[in-house]
Amino acid sequence: MHHVLDQVGTAKDRKRTLVFVRGFQGLNNLRRLSTSSTQWFNGIRKHGYRGQLLSFRWFSPWSDCRSRTDRDERIEEAADALWKLLQKWGTPIESISLMGFSQGGSIIQRVLRLARYDSARFRRVYLFGAAARRNARWPEFLESVSEGLWNFHSEDDPALQFHHPDSVGLYGLPGYYTRARDIDCKTFISDHGEWPINAEYCLYRARLNPLNL
Repeated sequence: MHHVLDQVGTAKDRKRTLVFVRGFQGLNNLRRLSTSSTQWFNGIRKHGYRGQLLSFRWFSPWSDCRSRTDRDERIEEAADALWKLLQKWGTPIESISLMGFSQGGSIIQRVLRLARYDSARFRRVYLFGAAARRNARWPEFLESVSEGLWNFHSEDDPALQFHHPDSVGLYGLPGYYTRARDIDCKTFISDHGEWPINAEYCLYRARLNPLNL
């Protein structure tokens, strides 16, 4: 399996690092930049983020969509690979924020578990239409995040309704946590493909300061 961590463009602020974890894209994962990923990066930059931006590309063939077991195995492999790549990157884990879309949220969920085992903490986490499971141990995962988690969700997302009806991307986190916030996006997200083109608006809606992303 080929899992790659790339730097996207240049950074004016080297003190901050944001790692974008892509959703499942099949063959698009073989390309350095897919159309949807470019939309994400443009939205993040338009919001005003000027730090280091990294993209995690993980490969999974279309055949892995056929069973949950195969899909979960690939996500576990990708999470293990991402955790190792981040440790080798040279940037302190505590200065890194994670941002995940769709299955990228599932990968982040597992990376937080790995970080907890090593008593490491990421700075922030942002989830958009995430396929990560609601019935997971979120209080434990949040121990691996120092400044908080923002979860953008929409109950009108048909892809999540069909493939991941138990996800935080549909109905939000399963409970209230002091370092987590749910942002309901159903008024403008009614299709899974609308998340990338609304990245900037989601961040604005959550009143997130671009200097602190």
